[in-house]
Amino acid sequence: GLRVPQGYAISSDITSDIVYRHGRFEVPGELLSANAEIAEAIRRAELDTALTDSLRSIRDELTADGSTVAVRSSCVYEDSEESSFAGIFASYTDLKTFDSILLAIKNCIASMYSDRALEFAILKELDLSSLRMGVIVQKYVPGTPSGVAFTVDSVNMDPRTTVVHMVD
Repeated sequence: GLRVPQGYAISSDITSDIVYRHGRFEVPGELLSANAEIAEAIRRAELDTALTDSLRSIRDELTADGSTVAVRSSCVYEDSEESSFAGIFASYTDLKTFDSILLAIKNCIASMYSDRALEFAILKELDLSSLRMGVIVQKYVPGTPSGVAFTVDSVNMDPRTTVVHMVD
C-alpha cells in the first residue's frame, strides 16, 4: 500500500454539531441567501473545551518532530459515483500554529457554504440539507510535483482515461 502521513479525522458528526450550533439554516432558500453569513458564524464559533484540548494534543503530536500540519476537507459527497466535489472545498497546508490550525478547520467546514460549493450541489441536484463535512488533520509532507489523479476523465466521462492535474 501507499504510505499516508500520520493524521486524524474529525468526523462529520462533530463538524455537523458545530454547524448546527452556529448558523445552520434548515430551509434551502434561507441557506442560499445566507450562506456567507453561515460561513462567517462557523469561522467565529467557539469550540467546546474537550474538542479544543483534543485538537491541541493532536497538533502537539503531529509537530513534535518539527513537522507542519495540513488540514483538509472531506465532504461526504466529495468522491461519490454521482459527483466529484474534488477541488471545491478548502484545504490548507504548512500550518505551524495552533490558531492557524483551528482557523483552517473552521474554514474547511465553512467551505460547504461557499457559492461555488452550493452552486455545484444545486447543479448536481443534491439535497443541500444533507451536506456534511469531515476534516482531516495530518502531517504536511511538501511534494514537488503535487497533484491529483482522476481515474475517470470527468470532463468527457471516459472511464478508459485517467487524468492527472499537477503543479511543480
